[in-house]
Amino acid sequence: MKQSITILFAALWIGAAPATVQAQRSDIYSRPLQAEPVRPYDALHYRVTLRFDEPARSFYGSNVISLRSLEDNLTTIVLDAETFVATAAIDAHNHALTFTQDPRQLRITLKEPAARGDTIHFAVTYYAEDVDVDATAYGMPASYDLGLGFKQPTDENPQLINTLSFPEGARHWMPCNDHPQDRATNETLVTVRKDYQVLSNGRLASVTDHGNGEHTFHWIQQLPHPTYLYVMVAGPYVVLKDSLGSLPVNYWVYPQDVDDAMRSFERTPEILQYLTDLYSTPYPWVKYDQITIPGIGGGAESTTATVLGHSTIHDEAAHQDFPSDWLVAHEAAHQWWGNLVSYRHWSDTWLSESFATYSEYRWAAHAHGPDEGALNLLRKKEAYFAEAASRYRRPVVFRRWEFPSQNFDRHTYQKGAAILAMLTDLLGDAHWERTMQHFLSKHAFEPVATSDLMTAVQEATGQDLDWFFEQWIYRSGHPVLDVSSIWDEAQMEVRQANWCQYRE
Repeated sequence: MKQSITILFAALWIGAAPATVQAQRSDIYSRPLQAEPVRPYDALHYRVTLRFDEPARSFYGSNVISLRSLEDNLTTIVLDAETFVATAAIDAHNHALTFTQDPRQLRITLKEPAARGDTIHFAVTYYAEDVDVDATAYGMPASYDLGLGFKQPTDENPQLINTLSFPEGARHWMPCNDHPQDRATNETLVTVRKDYQVLSNGRLASVTDHGNGEHTFHWIQQLPHPTYLYVMVAGPYVVLKDSLGSLPVNYWVYPQDVDDAMRSFERTPEILQYLTDLYSTPYPWVKYDQITIPGIGGGAESTTATVLGHSTIHDEAAHQDFPSDWLVAHEAAHQWWGNLVSYRHWSDTWLSESFATYSEYRWAAHAHGPDEGALNLLRKKEAYFAEAASRYRRPVVFRRWEFPSQNFDRHTYQKGAAILAMLTDLLGDAHWERTMQHFLSKHAFEPVATSDLMTAVQEATGQDLDWFFEQWIYRSGHPVLDVSSIWDEAQMEVRQANWCQYRE
């Protein structure tokens, strides 16, 4: 008996390969080429204060902004600002500043030009009424509440208010430099009705009772992070407390989910410890919270506080088939990958999502055994192969897109995870651990590019693996083997007919 099969092969590194090209169903090379934006300042700190009118789906805010000038004679500050309307801008001396606002940006004129290195402080007040952002205009699903959204009570969830700052949602609820290259510390002060809890980034500094049925939560994030990781969620949550040593680990759930919640979250401390060991880097933040909201699948990482879709909580019967520990592992990994180090440009999103997806695979092998880990990795490869066959093939680092969300596909998640598995095998465990520790410590609280990881490999191990990144990260496609097999009762013979690597 004889048959011919085609094997899609992504488990070994190949030094060189002939190139052929296969037509794509989606012409992604027609998308616009994106450059890294340049702004003449470095944001240092945002202090956002919010109040709400829930029946009117409206909010009222102020943002006290500190930034440092990166050029001589800086006269105008340009901020991303959408959905809300600015009402005033005031400098540190209480002088009114002239400003103009178009549908996407707020331009503020300083009283006096700032020199390079000067620190500038000013405040912007603003409001938004009847909030209803069309997420599809920004490349997101229609159901995605980009920016700040108001959730009406249903049989599944209570009345809630929440933000979704990823990928460019922060600009819809606060004026800011809304790009991952710029990291800043932040405070979030939120006044809500007395039966609400409020979660945000960092540590809870205070809760002030105003004696009128309202109270204000004051959260402080003291280490810098990009705006797409800023979060605020308010509602009648129950907070289930846990810990990893002295690290507070909490789970924020709807009152009706208290009995089922720990089934989904109980392995969180174990996962955090595993990731600490895997990347040879301690958990870098003051606490870790997970909170559920309706309307999203999976999760949305934010610094110190991950937002998860409510569907991650199951009853005992469903949990046997739909465990949540893989999702917890993925989102927890972002506290290192995407949060401790963040990508400088949306084209480098694999430095966050590939590592988080790779962490799922490593956790599966650690927690459930090598067979489960192998199956997990195989499914990731198959997911990428399906996209490569039916939609397009692109380099993992790819600077052509209309919306940042277009970088978050199976090339970024699943293919990138498989590439990292190959890199682990190529380096070996000892060199892998040295590289991870070196990269994360060298670039902690900084935006990074793929070139920084390439340099870290060489610095930590002495090996030049630029060829590996050139082949797997900067080129598209994968090797394909054409294999024929012949067998009888005594033996089987396998012959390689030809192979090629697809490239654009």
